[in-house]
Amino acid sequence: MSLKPLTAVVSSYIALLAVSTSAHAGVVTSSQGFTATVSAPSLSGAGKTSQKTSVMTSFNQFDASQGVLTGVNVGTKTAATSVQNTSVDFSYNRNTPNGTTTGTVQSTIGFNAAGASDSAASTPSKTTVNCTRTVAAPNTAAKCGSGPVVNTNNTVATASGKSSGAISDDLSKTVDNAYLNDYVGAGKVDVTESLEVSSSNSGAISGATVTTKANATWNGTTTLSYIYQDHASAGFGGIAGNTLDLDFGSYNLGDKVGSLNFSLANLLGDRVALSLIGISQTGDTANQFLTNLATFDDLIAGDSTLFQADFSASAVGMHYATYLLTFGDYAPDAASNSLYSGSTLTLNLYGAVMAPTNQHVDVPEPASIMLLGLGAAAFGLSRKRRR
Repeated sequence: MSLKPLTAVVSSYIALLAVSTSAHAGVVTSSQGFTATVSAPSLSGAGKTSQKTSVMTSFNQFDASQGVLTGVNVGTKTAATSVQNTSVDFSYNRNTPNGTTTGTVQSTIGFNAAGASDSAASTPSKTTVNCTRTVAAPNTAAKCGSGPVVNTNNTVATASGKSSGAISDDLSKTVDNAYLNDYVGAGKVDVTESLEVSSSNSGAISGATVTTKANATWNGTTTLSYIYQDHASAGFGGIAGNTLDLDFGSYNLGDKVGSLNFSLANLLGDRVALSLIGISQTGDTANQFLTNLATFDDLIAGDSTLFQADFSASAVGMHYATYLLTFGDYAPDAASNSLYSGSTLTLNLYGAVMAPTNQHVDVPEPASIMLLGLGAAAFGLSRKRRR
């Protein structure tokens, strides 16, 4: 029969989970403005030319103390002041024939960052200059452009046309998961914004010199967004604190002892899954305790897993065992550089085994004592007679 057991501190299956009050999972967004300006080389006559430039903006990397980085979005957006311009300059004389020449400018804007890039071309802006003779006969006056200039002699006259258009694009891209580690740390991450302008002219007119010029200015904003979740947080289900004491109580040697259940939980919140990555046992030199503890992965937030501890009561003495449990974050698709590991919980097991105290000893009854006394007396008389 066992002695009265001591009070055991036991978690009640997978009941109440402690709620994390420090969850800040979500999105952290930073924005920076920039300006890029580029001019294409002047183009004489028909043909095409282009020029490209770039600027760079830098952002702070994601601080892993905030949580686990699960995604990054990069985007750029133009301001209303972003424009592209083209101009066509003419030099012509009296004998310039009828005709049309068109100068075109088109801008391509984009960005490039680790694991993400995007670009878009603007709607072309065009400038068209028409040349017409005032009289349909050779060596007569010619007029080019929309202005009032009419070349009525053999001197060189000039004309020009200009056109401009707004650049309006909103670019966005999600960073490939393979590059997420590039965005974690205490340094900087760079985003390169590019602007290319191309200029072309078509429809050259005999007897006229045509020069096409083009430029563009991009005023915009680059935005970098970090998407993250809180780190996993291990706890004993239904028990506050980092230590759980399970006391089996006191038993006689060989008594049968019942099992004690306990659970491990990943606390509630917007957090990544939990892994049990290490189990270290000390104490229990007499091998009196046994648990079914085993490492695991992917315990989602708010969930628990149940375990069992047993005590054999097969050796006299006071017994104890300590299990140091080591945990880590589990998020295979997140930035591995932002995962934490090394948090611990401690499980203590106690139990006492007493030596048996109910051994049987025979005690003589009163009648037996009387008979022994009479026998001793008779033996004494017999010896006296012999003498």
